[in-house]
Parts: sequence; C-alpha cells; structure tokens
Amino acid sequence: MKNRKGIIVVIMIVLVVVLVGTSYALWQITLKQESTNIVTTGCFRIEFQDKNSINLEEVLPITDEDGKNLVPYTFTIENICTTIASYQVNLEEMNIVEKKLSDEYVKIALNDNDGYLLSSYDEVDTTIDDAFISRKLTTGVLKPNSKKIYDVRMWLDKDTPLTGETANATFKSKVTVIATLMKDIPEVEVSAFERQDGIEVNVNTIKNDKDEILRYFYRLDNEEEIASEENIYVFTTLRDGKYKVKVRIENGLGIILEEEEIEVVVAYEKVYVSSSGNDSIGNGSKDSPYKTLNLAYKKVKSSGEIILLSDIIVNSTTTMDITNKEVILTSLSDDIYKVTKDATFTTQILDIKNNNTVTTTNITFDGNNVISSAALIELHDSTLNLNKGTTVQNNNNRGRFYEERNSFGALGGGLLVANSTLNINGAIITKNKTSAQSGAWSHGAGMFVEFSTVTLNSGVISNNENIGNIVNQIGGGLQIFCSKFYMNGGKIINNKTPKGGGGIYINSENTPSIMIMTDGIISNNTVIENAHGSEGGGIVASIEFNGNSPTTVYLRGGKIENNIASFSPDMYARSGAQIIDER
Repeated sequence: MKNRKGIIVVIMIVLVVVLVGTSYALWQITLKQESTNIVTTGCFRIEFQDKNSINLEEVLPITDEDGKNLVPYTFTIENICTTIASYQVNLEEMNIVEKKLSDEYVKIALNDNDGYLLSSYDEVDTTIDDAFISRKLTTGVLKPNSKKIYDVRMWLDKDTPLTGETANATFKSKVTVIATLMKDIPEVEVSAFERQDGIEVNVNTIKNDKDEILRYFYRLDNEEEIASEENIYVFTTLRDGKYKVKVRIENGLGIILEEEEIEVVVAYEKVYVSSSGNDSIGNGSKDSPYKTLNLAYKKVKSSGEIILLSDIIVNSTTTMDITNKEVILTSLSDDIYKVTKDATFTTQILDIKNNNTVTTTNITFDGNNVISSAALIELHDSTLNLNKGTTVQNNNNRGRFYEERNSFGALGGGLLVANSTLNINGAIITKNKTSAQSGAWSHGAGMFVEFSTVTLNSGVISNNENIGNIVNQIGGGLQIFCSKFYMNGGKIINNKTPKGGGGIYINSENTPSIMIMTDGIISNNTVIENAHGSEGGGIVASIEFNGNSPTTVYLRGGKIENNIASFSPDMYARSGAQIIDER
C-alpha cells in the first residue's frame, strides 16, 4: 500500500503595521479556526482542533523572554484510528497585495522551546496555491489513539528596525499539517540519569523492523544542540543543580520519532541536611535540604560536603559504600550540630566501607546511651579523618554475633576500625561503653582497632569504660589488635576497664602490632581491681596465646603518669611483648 497524505489547513491572518515617526510598532495578530478539520480515508483519520486566538495590539518589538510568556495559540493533532501516521507542521507565508513584512523579523516558538526567526526554519514545498513560501516548523509521529498538543507563540523580534522596509508592512500566513500513513516506525524509549561527573542519556531501541539508521539530538538546558549517531551521550563536568535534558530522535527522512524533556538533578558539591528537610521533594540545596544522611550521601559528589543545618535524630544506619567516594561531614559555618540516635535505633550511625574516605569536622555523633549492638561508627576498608570539632560520644555497645569469629562480643564503643586508616586531628571520643553479655568479651570502649593504622595527632579519648566484671574485657580507651598506632599528641585520660589496659591494650597474633608515642599524655586511666587481676592502668602490651608475631611499644616522647592498677599501674608488657622506653 502506498502512503496516503492529507492536508489540514488552519488560517492564520497576521497583520503587521509599523508606523514611521511614532514611538511604537503596532502588531495585530488574529488567528481563526472556523471548525474542526478532518482528514479521513478508510482507517486513516487525523483530527485537528484548536483554541484561543492571539490578538496583540499596540505593542513594541519584544525580547524572547517576553515573547515566551505570551498567551499561546494552542492546537491538537489527534490520531483517532488504528494506523500509524507521521505528520509535518508547516507555516506557509501568503502572497499579498500589501507591502510584505519579511519573515526575518518574525519569531516563533513551539511549546516551551526557544523562539527562532521564521526565516531560520527549513524551506519546504508549498501546499497552498497562493502560498509564497513554506517553512517546516516540526514533524512527528502519532501512534493509534494518540495526540500531540502544540502551543504557538509569535512576536516581533526586538531588533526589528523601524525603517522604510518595515513601515506599513503586512504579514499573512497559514498553518498546514501534512499527515502521512505509515506502516511501521522504529520505537524507542529515552532515559537520563545522574552520574558523578554529569548526566548520562540513553536511547533504547524497542523495535526497528527495517533497521533504519536513526539520528540523535541532545541538548542541555539552553545550550547548543548536539547531533550524534550514537544512542548514548554524556554531559560531563557539570556544576551542581537541576538540568533539563532534551532529546530528539529522527529517522532518515527527518521525521521526529520521539522528543522528550527530562529533568535531572546533578549532585551538589554541597548537600544540606536538616530535621525539617524532605527526602521526597527536597533537592539537597540549602533552601530545600534533605532529611536524612542516607540520601545526602548518595547524592553528594565525590569530594563534596554534607552540611548539617540543624540537629537531627537518626533511626537508620547511613551506609557509605559507593566505591572510592570522598565525603566531608560538617555543620553550617562554625556551628556544631548533633546527630543523635533515636531511642529505638540500636545499630551504628555510620557504616563506612568500600574504600571510602570520610572527613568530619564540627559535628557530634551521639549514641544517646541506647543499648546497642554495634559501635557508633564502623569503618571497614576505608579512611576516616576525625578533625577538630568532632565528638563521638554516649554509645553503649552490648555486642552482637560476629560470624567471622563465630562468637558473640562487643567491639568498640565509639568506633570499630577494621582494615582501615583512622586519623584523629582534634576530635573527642568520650563516654562510650562496651558491656558484653555474660560469658562473651568486650574490647575497646573508646575504640577497637584491627589490621589497621591509627594516628592520634591531637584530641582526647576520655571517660570511656568497659562495664561489668568479665575476664575478657580489655582496653578502656583503645584496643589495638594486629595494627599500628602512632601517638603524636593528644590525651588518653580517665578511661576504665575491668581487666587490662585502662588507657590502651595493644596485642598481636599472626600480624605484628606496633605503637610509637612521640608526644601526648596517657594519664588517670584505671584497671578496676577484681578477681582476675589488675595490670597496666596506662598501657598493656601483649601477644595472644599461640601468636607468632611481635607486639612492640616505642616511647619516644610524651607522658604516661597517674594511671591506676594493682600491678604496674602505668605500663605492663606480658607474653613476650616489649615496651621500649626511649625518652
């Protein structure tokens, strides 16, 4: 079957009169549609309906911005049959007796698109006998029982000269819609999504029976359109914000198969969180913040900042696991806001993993003394920098079952650091507890460290405590297991435990442990007197039973004093470990 065509004609009478010697140009437009136009041949039927008319009186040439705000002339093309039709919308300029206004001064905009000079549109064959020239405005495809609505705005370009060539000029035109029956068309779907370096656009071909070669046109906001033969395009290195991605797909005949506009929010360099925020309608900006750290972490760019605008209550763990992401957590300006556990929330506030790097400053993490099953912050295979203004406090870790150890215990009140790097630069870790259930163990009320490197440059680890009277409760301030600990400053004070290492318990098994102290203070830590003994109120260095790797402590500066234990109150080396005092 050959293609069949039908023409829908809409009469647009446009009268433009420019009066020389006056301060304005008068442009009057009248658009009339007497009745519904119908093209019908068998089951090939397209209906055209319009509404509104445009009447502009006593107006000056205007800017594009003002032109796009004009009340539009609206028309609908509808396919009410079961066949597929393509269509082409033309504006045909009419031959007139009067002085004709050149179309290089007339601007036209379809829907919310920018306005373009009519003379810039492609010239096509005329379909009306008295037409002077025809301009193709757009094309498209109508599937069965589908419709397309167009808003048309026309205005006199702001640069129209008030000279002889435009004086008393007239512009008349008609809109024609050419509909063509089509047997089949390629079908596509368009998607656009945020990625760390910008926006990726995908055009997925659902059907293309004839293997037609398609062309793709991509546009970001009001930037220049990009033509491509590839169905994937990435806009890169974008600033934070909300963008409109416009995609147009054409076949070899230049017919628009699909035209979509998708709004995508690109992650902000600075993402804001507030107790009054909203994860559903917020966009992470200061004026429209998110409510949760979870969403903020997912949306913030790598190397970006998550900024608190208020204290917040959390009832779920923020899992930071997007590989290699770097994030700063802080409060607005010089404020210090608090992230506090809800009374029913019993796991960690932050779970950092997958080679993430997190830096905190001017923020407090508060466990609210809720009986919990985890440290307040857990760090796995990542880096954490606890900078000045950071506080980790009031967590009560009662322990959980660790499958890798096949046992139950409490590791770290404030922090658990595993296979990671922790740098403490002015932070405070205080008033955290581990209190394992009967018959289990609890290690490192301030923090538990394994197979990691910890550096204390400045800050305070204080008033942390292993609670109870269980034989295997060690490290009131820290337990360092198979790890490296560098103390270049800061204080470890007023921590307690029932067994050994009121301040620090450092031990090894099959991986060496080493501590090097060059400055700082370890004082007033306590090993509580009990039936299991009391040793090393400041430091205990040890090698585990059947362990084959050394534990060595080098003291090259700083002070270890006024610690409390019944045996070797300041420091004690056992099971072949060494404490080498070089001060």
